[in-house]
Amino acid sequence: MKKHCLHIILLLLLSLTQVAAADMQVISSVDKQEILIGEQVTFRVDVSSEADNNLVWPLLGDTLNQFEIVERSEVDSSFVDGLYKRSQTFKVTCFDSGQFAIPRLHFRYQEGNSGRVKSSDAILIKVGYPEVNMQAEIKPIKDIMKVELSWMDYWKWIAGGLLALSLLAFGIWYLFFRKKPEEVEEVFVPVLPPHEHALQRLDNLEAAKLWQSGKVKDYYSELTDILREYMERRFDIPAMESTSDEIVAAMKPINVKGTVKERLVSLLQMADLAKFAKMVPSVENNVQSMKDVRKFVTHTRQKVVQTQEEEQTA
Repeated sequence: MKKHCLHIILLLLLSLTQVAAADMQVISSVDKQEILIGEQVTFRVDVSSEADNNLVWPLLGDTLNQFEIVERSEVDSSFVDGLYKRSQTFKVTCFDSGQFAIPRLHFRYQEGNSGRVKSSDAILIKVGYPEVNMQAEIKPIKDIMKVELSWMDYWKWIAGGLLALSLLAFGIWYLFFRKKPEEVEEVFVPVLPPHEHALQRLDNLEAAKLWQSGKVKDYYSELTDILREYMERRFDIPAMESTSDEIVAAMKPINVKGTVKERLVSLLQMADLAKFAKMVPSVENNVQSMKDVRKFVTHTRQKVVQTQEEEQTA
């Protein structure tokens, strides 16, 4: 009874082994098994399985033992008749004579929870020399063959010549025939003295009647800009980039009446309120602000002293 049970178990194990073996099939083949040195052989590997079992395709270098891989295809995958099929083709060659084997290729895959390996068969290839008739007469060296050339063989030279001619023609045109731009005479515009320029801007501002039309903020912005520019040109004070407090501090060394300075300090403070706090000064303040800036410019203008020579030549 025990021997009968053991026999049944052995049969079951044998059948499971056959099923596992049948689940993965690897076939390798070549188109010929005898070649001459340097001749190519087509080597093909086909793998088929009943399940997609995470097959790992072997990564090959440039050689298979004595055989050099000349060309290889991508791994082709398909599902036909319930089988997962993969294949790859190689063109190989050998430059030694003798009998050499294309080695086995090992394919790793998953079966259940365990990893397995299935290998292809090694294939023996015979590599021989071409037959040489030692009795034949030695033939003379052939003359140099003349190859007929077409214009396409000279296209680089033709293109280079055309490019050189084009550059030469452009250079001649640029140097001799190009219409040269007319020379524009620079007109010298004399720079007005700081006080004249400031008074001119004050006249323009007064003529614009900005505060009369409700543009009080614009009026005080332009008025303080005129004052800042004048102070910067006349006294070398960086007034255009300074705050009102910095300008007030910079005015201390200026030789002018204290009342004029006080009026300008009030003007700068009122201008800041009009520009940033939206305060609307009275009509009297608007008129007086213009007068204060004019008075400051007039009292601090730079006097031009002419020498005796300049008066004689004038």
